[in-house]
Amino acid sequence: FEVMLPEWLVSGKRILDIGSALGAAGHWCLSKGATSYTGVEIQDNYRLTSHALLSKYWNDFDLVKTLDQIDGKYDIVIAAGVIHGFFDPYQTIKTISKFSSSSRNFT
Repeated sequence: FEVMLPEWLVSGKRILDIGSALGAAGHWCLSKGATSYTGVEIQDNYRLTSHALLSKYWNDFDLVKTLDQIDGKYDIVIAAGVIHGFFDPYQTIKTISKFSSSSRNFT
């Protein structure tokens, strides 16, 4: 994460992590000064384990099952290793970009 999400990039930012698995990116970002972290993980066992692990150290996080449970904008949107799992990657990127505070209209 030091290369993908360096402290200077995540400090003071709201983070959305699509395909958050066990929440390692969340722990990293929060430990480097992110103001909040939201993980999206469809697999219940990963999401529940992530909640147990993150709650030992952090309060400013939320974990949800689907993108439908997300609202608002995020400074950084992570979708590492998940785009290939969707039937329509273009539509997926278009949907994900709605959550970015810096997104432009994606057409």
